[in-house]
Amino acid sequence: EFGVKKAYEGGTYVGNYVYCKINDVVKISVLDREGPEELAGNGVYIPESTFGINLQHMLGKTLSTCYSGPSVVYKNGETVIAEKLFTGSAMTAPEMPAVADGKVFAGWETDGKLYPDGYVLNAVTEDMVFSAVYIGFGMKDGASIRIDEPTGIRFSAELVQSDYERLIGLVGEENVQLGMRVVRGETAYLDIAAQNRTTGTVNGVECIVFNGVIINILPENYKTIYCGTGYAELTYADGSRARIYAIPGDNSRTVAEVAKAAYDADNSLTQLKKYFEEGEE
Repeated sequence: EFGVKKAYEGGTYVGNYVYCKINDVVKISVLDREGPEELAGNGVYIPESTFGINLQHMLGKTLSTCYSGPSVVYKNGETVIAEKLFTGSAMTAPEMPAVADGKVFAGWETDGKLYPDGYVLNAVTEDMVFSAVYIGFGMKDGASIRIDEPTGIRFSAELVQSDYERLIGLVGEENVQLGMRVVRGETAYLDIAAQNRTTGTVNGVECIVFNGVIINILPENYKTIYCGTGYAELTYADGSRARIYAIPGDNSRTVAEVAKAAYDADNSLTQLKKYFEEGEE
């Protein structure tokens, strides 16, 4: 037998190799590397352009670290992040930056399904390609005050609509739950399901905009800092659940300062004065 296959060392792709089976003994030579040089003492790198004149290197040299099995490739766009041969041991997906190029990492997609960060492969029967999924998901700067009863402070998140539709296609609409986590001071205070969900254009991009509103805030907390961060809670193809948080914005605010800013913009909103006048010197 004679042919060209992919070469792996310790389960990691290292290039192509030519194999030749003579009397049930496989002779190996690896291409596409500068050489010749030794490969862990078990093989020889031979430049593809000079392979013909270096054929003798195949004799007496075997590459014990080459295995027969399916390959697993992890990609971000057209960039290959990792490529490994599945050799029977569990394989963990490579760690990706939580935020890159203004987008949030949501998981690994393969064959129309989404898997979480750190997903562990236990069995592979054929070649697989995983693609990193990033979504446009951020917070609107600032906060707003609810004038009508019950009054409260409102935070808004913005999720690119096409990215949301992609998530729906990968995990199903029932497996994407949108909400807002609110921190009061430095303590996680409340998780709120998405409210007042609408669509709109943000910087020329169609987005889903949703709110998280805290109501019935006590007067002693009017000058306490609140901060909201949107999230998408996903149920992945392996049954696990995780939250993907929006990129934070400049939206740490007190009820008093939001009410004061709104009143300064429209002095007819006198009902807001109670939020910032109380306790003023």
